Amino acid sequence: MLRSIICLALPSVATQCLRVGALQFTLMVAGRTVSSTEFAAISLGMSLVNACVVSAGMGVASVLDTIATQEFGRDPQSAFLGLALRRALIATTIIAGIPLVLLTLFRRELLGIAFHSDLVEPTSTYLAFTWPGTLALVYQSCLQKYVNAQGIVNLPLMGNAVSIVTLLVLLPVVHALHGGVAEFALVVSAGRLAAFVSLAFLASRTQAARRRWGTWQMRDVISPNDEGFRLFASLTGQSVMSSIFERFGFEMMSFLCASVNTRTLHVYTLVFNAWILLFSPAAGLYVAGSTLVGNAVGRRDAATAESAAVASFGVSLVCATVVAGCFGLWPSVVTTLYTGDVAVAEAANFVAPIVALSLFCDITSYGSQGTLRATNRVAVVTLGMFVSQWLVAVPVAVTFLFAVPYGALGACFAASCGMSFIFLLYCVSLARIEWSEVISTPMPEEDRAGLSVAEDAEDVDDCNEPSESTTVDFHRAAGKTSEGDTEMAPLCFIPLGRSS
Repeated sequence: MLRSIICLALPSVATQCLRVGALQFTLMVAGRTVSSTEFAAISLGMSLVNACVVSAGMGVASVLDTIATQEFGRDPQSAFLGLALRRALIATTIIAGIPLVLLTLFRRELLGIAFHSDLVEPTSTYLAFTWPGTLALVYQSCLQKYVNAQGIVNLPLMGNAVSIVTLLVLLPVVHALHGGVAEFALVVSAGRLAAFVSLAFLASRTQAARRRWGTWQMRDVISPNDEGFRLFASLTGQSVMSSIFERFGFEMMSFLCASVNTRTLHVYTLVFNAWILLFSPAAGLYVAGSTLVGNAVGRRDAATAESAAVASFGVSLVCATVVAGCFGLWPSVVTTLYTGDVAVAEAANFVAPIVALSLFCDITSYGSQGTLRATNRVAVVTLGMFVSQWLVAVPVAVTFLFAVPYGALGACFAASCGMSFIFLLYCVSLARIEWSEVISTPMPEEDRAGLSVAEDAEDVDDCNEPSESTTVDFHRAAGKTSEGDTEMAPLCFIPLGRSS
C-alpha cells in the first residue's frame, strides 16, 4: 500500500511543484523587478482571481474526486468518466466564467470600494491581462482530475513542465526589459495557457483516456431527470461552497492586510507564498488518497479502502512534520527568495514559526481531504472550511489586525487557529468512518439504459480488449489474484499511445 501511495504521490507532487513553482518563480522575479507597490498589486490581483474565480473552478473539478474515482474503480473501461468530465467543464464555464467576466469588466469600480488608491490602478492592470490564463487554469484542473482518477499521473506532469519552460523563456526577457504589472500578467497567462493546451493535447493522444471520453449527446450531459446528473449537481454545490469558503478565507487575510497598509500586505503575502510553495507534498498525497480510496470504494473493497486511507494519513503526517519543521527552523532559505528588502525578509522570518504550525495542519488535513471526498463526505469538508475560515480565522484576524494591531503576525496567528481547527475535525472524521457502511451504500449510478452514448463497434471492441501498450490492467495493478485476494500494487504511469 505504501508503494502504491508513493507511486501515485511522487509524480503528483512533482506536478504540483511545477504548477506552484511557475507562479512562485514569477513572483520571485517580479519582487526583484517591480516596485513594492506593484508587487503588492500583483499579489492582490492573484488573491482576487483565486477567491472569485479559481475557487469556484476548483470546487467543480473536485467533484471528479468522488464520481470519477469511484466510476473507474467500478469499471476501468467506463465511458461514463467522459460524461462526468463534460459536466464538469460545462459547470466550470458557468460557475467560474460569470465572476471572471464581472471581475474583468468592473475591476476598477470593485477595487475602489475596498482598497487603497495606490493599489487600484496596478491591480486593475493585472486583472485586465490575466483572464485568459485564469480560464485555462480552471479547465486544466477539471482535465487533471479526470486523468488522475484513472491513475494517469504523468500527463499533468508533462503539461506543467511545458508551462515552466514557457516561463523560463519569457521571464528573463521581462526582467531584462524592466517590465511592469501588465507584462508579468501576460507571462502568467502564457504559462497557464501552455499547461492547459499541452495537457489537453497529451490526453487526446492517449488511447486509454480518449476511449473513456466516449461520444455523448448534450441531452445526456444535461439531464435533470437522471439520478447521476442530480448527484453531480448536489456534489457540485457542496464542493464549490467548500472551495469558496477555503479560498476566500485565505485570501480574506490578504484583503484585510491590504486594508491596514502596504507593508503588512507585503509581509503576509511573502510568507503565504512560501506556505503555498512548501504545501506541494499535500497535493500529491491528496491525489494518492482520493484515487486509491475512491477506486477501492468503486470496487466495493472495504479492506483496501481503509488500508489506503490509513497509509495516506500516515504519510501525510510524516511529510507535514518534516516540511513544517524545516521551515520553522530555517525560514530565511525560502523567504529571501521573494524579496531583496532586508526589513521585509526579517519580518517574514519572525512570523515563520507560526506559519509553520499552519503548514503542518494544512498538509495533513489536505492529504486527508482526498479520502473524505472519495468516500462522499463532501459535507464534512464544506462544514470544516466554513467554520475554520469564517468563524475562527477571519474573526481572529480582524481582532489582531484592527482592535489589537499586531500586523502580519496577527494575520498569521489567525490562519494557524483556523488550520488547527480543521486538522482536528478531519482527524475525528477519519476515525469515525465505518468502511463497511461506505461500501454498502454505493453512489447512485447513471440511468445507463436511457443514455445515448454513440460509440461505433470498433470503439466498443477496443474497450473490451484494452491495448497493453496504452493502458494498465488496473485489476492486476490492484493486486487481484485468482483467489480473489487484494493487495494494492502501484498505479503510476500510462504510456502515451498514438491515435488511430
